[in-house]
Amino acid sequence: MSDRVTKKMIERQFINLCNVLGKRVSTGWNDVGAWKLDYNPYYGGYTIVEQLENGAETHPISMQRHKGNEFFHMLIFANRAIAIDRNEPNQYWASEKLVNTPLNN
Repeated sequence: MSDRVTKKMIERQFINLCNVLGKRVSTGWNDVGAWKLDYNPYYGGYTIVEQLENGAETHPISMQRHKGNEFFHMLIFANRAIAIDRNEPNQYWASEKLVNTPLNN
C-alpha cells in the first residue's frame, strides 16, 4: 500500500468535513456561505475558503496553506475528533470542561 495522497482523497475528506459541520460545498464563484477547497501550489498548497457576497472570500479555519499530505491528515484528524465528540460528548473535551483550564485562569 502506498502512502501517496491524491487530490481525490483530500476532496473526499473535505466534503466529509463540510457535511459533518453542516456547511455546503461550493458549486461556483458566487455560492455565498459555501466552503471551497482552494489549492495553489505556488502559495504552498491547500486551504479552506468561505465565499462571501460580492465575490469576497474569508478563511474560516486558517489563512495558512498546507501541503497535500499534511492537509489530508489534518482533515482526517478533524473528522475523527468531531465524530468522537458527537458519539461520546461527555467523555472527552466538552466545551464546558475547557473553561477552567490552567491556561484560562
